[in-house]
Amino acid sequence: MKTRVLIAAVALNGFVGVAEAADIIPQETVVDWSGMYIGAQMGLGLFDGNMSGCVECNSGSATFADDISLSGITAGLHAGYNWQSDAIVFGIEGDINLNDWEDTANSGDSSDEYMKASVDALGSIRGRLGITSGDALFYLTGGVALSNAELKSIRDSNPVDTAKFNNLGAVMGGGVELMAFANTSIRAEGLYYIFNDKVDTSNWHDASTSTDIKLHDMFVVRVGASWHFN
Repeated sequence: MKTRVLIAAVALNGFVGVAEAADIIPQETVVDWSGMYIGAQMGLGLFDGNMSGCVECNSGSATFADDISLSGITAGLHAGYNWQSDAIVFGIEGDINLNDWEDTANSGDSSDEYMKASVDALGSIRGRLGITSGDALFYLTGGVALSNAELKSIRDSNPVDTAKFNNLGAVMGGGVELMAFANTSIRAEGLYYIFNDKVDTSNWHDASTSTDIKLHDMFVVRVGASWHFN
């Protein structure tokens, strides 16, 4: 919790800093960032420990969701719209990404008892606030995050128990975008996704020794390119 509060405070200070920087940094407005744009991006999910909870917690057959690392390649599309006032740029952007994020956690004494988790898709609808400097745009971003995440618990010959998360959370981050060619920009950014969702496992097999399965946070770094229609 302290980590999330610290990240939120840093993001808030950053937004204030972007607005104040317009009065400090000498500006030479070269690029008009206003208007609609579309593009594509790809990157890596880097955050470990994005799940917690266990099944048969106090036995040799215990399986721990903490051992699952949902990370790997992500790629997708984005679209947005910018408004510009002097050196300040603000806008809205949406993105959808397909992920190669899947991992398993085995029990202590049986290969027939394990958990399997995946995040197949990750998306967001975010506001953006930035400041221009020459051909570059430095920005902060935040909004609503969406995911397609689930975890399955396989216990010997029992039916499979499945945790499907509500997949709604928040996201914050920032990056830099450069108008490298006419109407074409390239970008690098980092996004921190906060889900903090849990699924009740009281009706699962072996539920008497189970805890809630929780989906926590994810961090993604990625690069992309956009085509601007202005």
